[in-house]
Formats: sequence, C-alpha cells, structure tokens
Amino acid sequence: MKKNTPHSLLTLFLTIVIALSSCTMPSAAETTPPPLPVLTDVPASTSSAPAGGVANALPTFAPPTATPSIAHVLIPATNINTGKLTYDVTSVDTAAELRAPYGDSYKINRFERPFSQDMTYLPDVDIASYSLDKDEKFYYVAIQLIGTNPNNDLGINYVVELDTNADGFGDYAIVAHPFYSIDWTTDNVQVFKDKNRDTGGLSAERSDAPLPGDGYETLIFNGGRGEKDDPDLAWVRVNAGRYATVQFAFKIELAETRFMYGVYADAGLKDVGKLDYVDRLTESEAGSPEREEKEYPLKALFAVDNVCRDVYGFVGHGEEPQRCPVQIKPEGNPNACPQPSSCAVWDAENCVCLQQSAICLSQGTLIDTPNGSISVETLKIGDLVWTINQAGERIAAPILKVSSPFVEPNHKMAYITLADQRTLWVSPGHPTVDGKNIGDLKPGDILDGSEVISLEISTYDHASTYDILPEGGTGYYWANGILIGSTLK
Repeated sequence: MKKNTPHSLLTLFLTIVIALSSCTMPSAAETTPPPLPVLTDVPASTSSAPAGGVANALPTFAPPTATPSIAHVLIPATNINTGKLTYDVTSVDTAAELRAPYGDSYKINRFERPFSQDMTYLPDVDIASYSLDKDEKFYYVAIQLIGTNPNNDLGINYVVELDTNADGFGDYAIVAHPFYSIDWTTDNVQVFKDKNRDTGGLSAERSDAPLPGDGYETLIFNGGRGEKDDPDLAWVRVNAGRYATVQFAFKIELAETRFMYGVYADAGLKDVGKLDYVDRLTESEAGSPEREEKEYPLKALFAVDNVCRDVYGFVGHGEEPQRCPVQIKPEGNPNACPQPSSCAVWDAENCVCLQQSAICLSQGTLIDTPNGSISVETLKIGDLVWTINQAGERIAAPILKVSSPFVEPNHKMAYITLADQRTLWVSPGHPTVDGKNIGDLKPGDILDGSEVISLEISTYDHASTYDILPEGGTGYYWANGILIGSTLK
C-alpha cells in the first residue's frame, strides 16, 4: 500500500474545500440585484374566451413586481372619517339559492356577481357599501364587504375607477392586488390611465359587445414608481374599520376637485384592459346570476361586483352616465325640493339624496298565500302568493323576484297602525297601491280601506329588509293583511 505524503494530503484537502465551496457560494447571477420595472404603455389584451365563452386565461395585467424599498415622503392618515356612504345590493341572503336577488343589469354595466361559475357564493367579493372622505393631501375611498378576508385564496383585485369629466368613460383605475396589509402600503398598488377614451366602448353606459378595445391601457404608477415620479400617489390597506374592509388613499391632484367614482371587486377576469366588460363580452357569453334570466347561470363573467358611480365636487343634472339615482333641485324654485321618504340622508341645499333608504319590509312580515300566511324572508321565486291582476281580480300568482337588501345599523323603519288594528313595520319609502309612499301617510289618511291611526319612525334591529314581486301585472300583495305595492316593478 502506498502511503500518503503531506503534499498529497494537502492537495486532497484543498480539492474538498473547493468542491464544497462551489456548492454553497452564490453565483454571479444570484448576486445581481433584480432590475427595476420598466413602465411603458401596457399592450392591449389579445386573448379571447375559449369555446363555450368561459375565460380561463391568466390576467393580462400582472400585479406589481418586487422592487427595492422606496423612500416615501407623505403617508396617508391613520384615522379617517367614514364619509358619505353609498350602498350596493348584496347577495348574502339569496346565496343558498345560488342566485343574486337583483341588482345585476348587464346592459348598463351594473354587476351583482359575487359567485364562482358554479354559483358558489364569494362574500369577499360582495360589496355592501362604499364611501369617500378627504384631507389636505389625499382622497380616501373605503369599500365595505360582506366578507372579512380580502386575502383569501381567490386573489381578489379591488379597484377604484375615477371619471374626471363625468362623461361615463373612466379615466383612471386604481388597482390593488393581494397580499393586503393592515398598514398603508403602495407595494401592491397600480394606477392605469385610459388615453384613448374607450373604457365605455361606443356608448358610456350601454353594452356595445362585441367591441375591441384596450380599456385602461397605460400604466402610470406601479408599486411606488411611475411616470408621475411620485412614490406616494396611491395606497391601500385593509380592515381599517367597520366600513373599510378595503381602503384606498390617492393624491388629490390625481382626480382634482370634481369627479365621479365607483369601485369594483374582481376575482374573475381581473383585466383592466377589458373594462368595461360589457363592451367585450356579449350578455349570452357573460351569463347571469339571476335565475329568471335566460342567460343564467354565470359563464365568462363571474366573481365580480361593482356599483353605480357617485359624484364629488359638483351637483350635475342627475343623468350622468353610470351615476347613482338622485333628484336635482328645479331651477328657480328652491322650495320645490322636499325630502323624499325614500331618502335617509337628504342634502336640502343641493336637493340630492346622500343615502337612500332600503324600501322594503321588516323581517317577519307575513305575506298572504294560498298556503296561509308565510314570513317574507322565507319566500322564494316561484312560490305562490295572493295578488291583484290588472283586471282587479284577486288571484294566486308565482313570485317573479325577491329582494333582501343589506341595511346599516340605525336604519329607520315606519310602524303604521290602522283603525282595524292591522299593523305593518315597513321602510318609509315603500309604495302603497295608489302611488304614495308609506312614510308620507298621516293620521286620518286611508290605507287599504282603513284609517291610519298612527305612524312612528323607529330604529330597525335586523340586517336586511325584504320585498317580493308577484306575477300579474300590478305587483300588489298583502303584507300583514294590508294590500301594498312592490319596489321591484
């Protein structure tokens, strides 16, 4: 056997050291810092839905990529007022029936689709309300969701749309991607701009599908970097309060002082290059969340919820495209602007309803049916109820629509008592059969053949109110034995 010399042992030891080092030392590629993102005009999506109209492609607009830390100069405030609340239709009460109650109107770009394609309910996509407030540097838009976990496995994008000239065509989309933090951050926020005015297709509100277009095609802010050279332009945080499941902050100079705004929750297509979705997909391709519609169930457009748009900094004429319904004060007649009973918060100076009342019945209200009196919250589409047809005849007819809008704490309801001891607990704006509102009645007025003895406004303790629409042409039905109209006509 040959002995190892000191020289050969040293050579062997160095060989082992070099071999081990090659396994553990970083390569040149690993020590090179990642490049900063290059912000350019994002190309329009050219992908299309596969056969059957179901879109399974990855989103065209990817979330911000990781970059070195950014030195921020101005951070949004921590304590923000609620601001003006605007409410949206929710689907939590009809989710078990695999349907939206109402509120989805594809033809005017209004979605109530917080469901997967198999109609599984997604509470973290279901918008309950949104609001806006401001301070000296930022506007704050908060989204209240039925769910409480924006960081669920769906990968939900939340979006604020800004229409800076109130023409119905969105100008900016502020997009937040998961993961969401309870602290203000810009890391997962992007701002897109539409430079060629095609977010509304040909018409600002109606569906023009199928129509090519690139929506919000220009990326101007990406996780703190962008063409405006402002690292503090837009921020997001979550779970900041009861009405702020997701909250955005954006610089005042982005929207200036007059604009319309709305919000999205999007766990489906997630492609701002295709907004408005109603101009890229036909209604038959998109599907519907409402059982009575022929397009039911959902197809290519699913897991998305949006709202009507509200205004900031101006009154307008009330008919701006995609605007929430309002009443505008007649010119030259400042006194002809009484507060409607359907409005909970009224701006008398501008004759604008700041917060609509839910105009439905109390939970537990009994509806007359051929099978006896049944609580309104248990009724569903297709159930038979007693109604009056257009010939004035009492008939049994199936329910065409039901609704159960979410209401806020301290929601006000009217408790009305008639001379024959019939009573009803109902929203003040609910219609009577002669075109009046319940809240406008006074003692001595007649309701369903009996004199009104009293009408008291009190706080409602339940989460939702309820309404139905029976077939027959009138929408009338009996609630606690009192013949009333429907809000769903």
